[in-house]
Amino acid sequence: MPNKVDEKFAQSSRILIVDDEQIILNIASDVLKSEGYKIETTQDPREALEKIKSEKYDFLLTDIKMPHIDGMTLAKEAQKISPDIGTIFMTGYASLDTAKEAIKAGAYDYIMKPFELSELRKGIAKAVAKKAKLEESSGGHDLNRLSDLMEVLYNVGDRDSLLKLSLGLALLNCNLEIGLIAAWDERSEKLEVAATSNVKDGDFEVISQLLNAEAAEECFNVSSPARNKGVKENPFFAKIIRQSAEVEKLSEFFKESYQTITIAVKSQKKFYIVLLLQENGEDTLNERDLKLLSIVLSLISLAAENIALYEESKTALSELEKLHDDIVNLEKVAAKGVMSAEIGHELNNFLNIVRSNFEMMTYRAKIKNLSEVAKYIDSINMSLDQMTKFTTGLADAANLRTEKKMVNLNALLEDIAAFLSPQKRFRNIDIAKKLDNSLPNMMADSSQLSQLFYNILNNASQALHEQNEGIIRVITRFDKENREAVIELSDNGPGFPPELAEKAFTSRFTTKPGGHGFGLIVCSKVVNNHGGKIKVEKVEPHGTRFMITLPVISDPKAGEKADRQNFAQIRV
Repeated sequence: MPNKVDEKFAQSSRILIVDDEQIILNIASDVLKSEGYKIETTQDPREALEKIKSEKYDFLLTDIKMPHIDGMTLAKEAQKISPDIGTIFMTGYASLDTAKEAIKAGAYDYIMKPFELSELRKGIAKAVAKKAKLEESSGGHDLNRLSDLMEVLYNVGDRDSLLKLSLGLALLNCNLEIGLIAAWDERSEKLEVAATSNVKDGDFEVISQLLNAEAAEECFNVSSPARNKGVKENPFFAKIIRQSAEVEKLSEFFKESYQTITIAVKSQKKFYIVLLLQENGEDTLNERDLKLLSIVLSLISLAAENIALYEESKTALSELEKLHDDIVNLEKVAAKGVMSAEIGHELNNFLNIVRSNFEMMTYRAKIKNLSEVAKYIDSINMSLDQMTKFTTGLADAANLRTEKKMVNLNALLEDIAAFLSPQKRFRNIDIAKKLDNSLPNMMADSSQLSQLFYNILNNASQALHEQNEGIIRVITRFDKENREAVIELSDNGPGFPPELAEKAFTSRFTTKPGGHGFGLIVCSKVVNNHGGKIKVEKVEPHGTRFMITLPVISDPKAGEKADRQNFAQIRV
C-alpha cells in the first residue's frame, strides 16, 4: 500500500501513454485514471515529443516496438527535452537485450504484454514510489541549483534586469512560456512589471510607474500559491490593472482558457514581489515546483534589496567624494590665505631692506662718500636676488594644476624648503635634508604634493615656535623591492600624542588655537589620490614623524591604469 508521500505524489502525477495500438491506450488510460493519475494518450511517438515540449509530464509509459520512432529512442529524446521525466516500458517482445537497453535508458519499470490490470497498477505505483524517494533525496541537488541561482542574481546590477532574468529562469525551469513578475518597494514607491508571451524568444515588456504605499499594500495582498482560471480571474492581476492601464495591456500575452498560478513574497523591509505564470495544462506544476519557486522568489527579493542598498551606497559615496573635493578646495583657499599673508610679510621685509639701503646710498652720495655707495648697491642686488629666489620657489609651490606628470620628488622638496626657509617662523629652524639620489622621477600631481609637504612642514614650524634650536628632517628613500618612494618628515618638537594618531586623518583634528582642522584630512586625501599611505608617530624622547609611502610609477599609461584601479577600489 502506498505511503502518504506516494499518494500525494500520485494525485499530482501526469502520465503520457504512447502505443500504436488504440486498445492498449484505452485499457491503460481507464485503469490509471481510476487510480487518480492525470492521463494523456497518443499513438504517434512524434506527437508525444511535441506534447513533452509544450507540457510537463512526470512519466512516459511507452511501447518499445512502434513505427516511426521506437520506444527506446523516444525515451532518450524525451529525457533531452524534460530530464526529470520517468520512463516505464511496455513490450510483447521481451529479451535480455531489450531489458538491458531499458535499464540503460533509465527505465523505472518494465511491463510485459499482455499484462494483467493489477500488474499495470503495481508497476505504475512502484515507479511513482521510486520517483518520490528520488525527488525527496534530490534536495541537495535543488540546493546546488539555488546556490548557482543566488550567484547569478546577486551579480545583476539593476532591478529591471533582475526582474527579466528572474522571470525567464522561472519559466524555463518550469518548462513554461508565458508569465509576468511585479515588484514594489517602499523606498522608491515604484511599481515595476516585466512580462513575456514567449520566453524562448527573449522578448520582455517592462512597465514602471509610481504607486503609493496604500495601493501597493492592497494589490500585493494575495494568497500564495493560488491557481485561477485565466488571467482576468487572477486576483493580483485584477487589482493591479485598476492602478495601471499599461499593465492591463499585458493580458493579451495570456491565453484565457489556461490556468494561472500566483506566488507572492513580502519582506519585512516592505519589498513586495509577485510571480504570475500561465500553466500549459491543469496543475502543470507540482507541490515541489511551487515550494522551489517560493524560495527562488525570496532570493529575488533579497537580491532586489541588495541592489537598492547598492544604489544608496553609490549615492552616499558620490556625496562623500564631493565632500572630500570640497575639503581639498577649502584647504587650498585656506592655504592661499595663509601663504598670501606670509608672502606679503616676507616681500615687505625684502623691500624694507632695499629701501633702507637705497636711503643710505642716497645719503652717502650727497656727502660724496662714493666708496660706501658701492656697498649699498651690492646689498640691494643681494636682496633683489633673494626676492627672485623667493618668488621662483613660490611659483613652483603654488602651482595648482591637478594633472599628473613626471615629477622629481627630491627637487620638489628642495623647492618647498627654499620657499619656507626665509620665512620668519623658520628662521630659528634648521631644515636638514637627506635625499636619496637613486629615487627616480614618478607620475604625480606636483600641486597636490606641494600642498602635502607644505602642510606638514608648516605644522612642524608651529610646533617648534617656542624652541631656540628647532630641527626639521626631510629624508627620502627609494624602496626598490616595492617600487615605492618613502618620505620621512620629522621634527624635535613636543611630539604627537599617540592616542590621537588614529583620528588625525579621519576628523577635523587640530592642536592649534584657531586651527580649522582640515590640514591632515587633505594630506590623507592627497596621499590616497596617489595610491600611497601616510602615518604619524611620536619620536622618542621628543618629536613627531610623518611617514609617507608613494608608488613610483614611471610609465604614464601605467599611471592611468593605477588611477582607475584606485578609483574602483574606493567604490568597492
